[in-house]
Amino acid sequence: GYIENRLIEIFAQNIKLKINQNLVYSMEKPYLILIFSTKHEVGKTFITKKLINKFASYGEKVLYLNYSYDNINNQNDEVNDNYVFYNIRNNFSEIKDFNELINTKYLRQHNTEYDYIFVEIPAIIYHTYPLELMKSFDVSILCVQASHRWQKADIMALDTLKEVSNDDPIVILNKTELFVLETIINGIPSRKKQNRYKRIKKYFSFSKSKKNNV
Repeated sequence: GYIENRLIEIFAQNIKLKINQNLVYSMEKPYLILIFSTKHEVGKTFITKKLINKFASYGEKVLYLNYSYDNINNQNDEVNDNYVFYNIRNNFSEIKDFNELINTKYLRQHNTEYDYIFVEIPAIIYHTYPLELMKSFDVSILCVQASHRWQKADIMALDTLKEVSNDDPIVILNKTELFVLETIINGIPSRKKQNRYKRIKKYFSFSKSKKNNV
């Protein structure tokens, strides 16, 4: 739908802009993008899949690394070369580079270099994460559910992550009230106002009926 596609385009554009402004390694690919949240079940995986599909539609080579507490060998048999699981092991917080995070065969399939690597980590309030690895990311994206109350634990967890990050994160607010998105859809004629709200609700307010497991 138009609304979903337009919003994802804006998010993708902001990611590219952030990369151009704040590269860790000048003009070196792949660009590394961190996807995180302070709480569980905010739609990280759902949103990230939309983003990587958009980047792929631009002709970019994208790898998505998602976490798992289960046997990653069985899970990776069910996904493709662009969507791979890594295992959360006991030494997860001590990992310093991607070679320790995941089997390197997934990083260079057929000797093809990826343009972007998206890495999702567990909710940072409840889980530790590799501090050294955080310094490698060019862009970080914080997914927040609009209905969640921002508490002291969220602030403290975010402040800790920012200490080892290269820049402030891009914030994606999930399940936003419809009026907040008004300025994004000004191109839609006013006579279609009622249909406009229905389309936003259907396509990009991320209805609670959808299961956005993280």
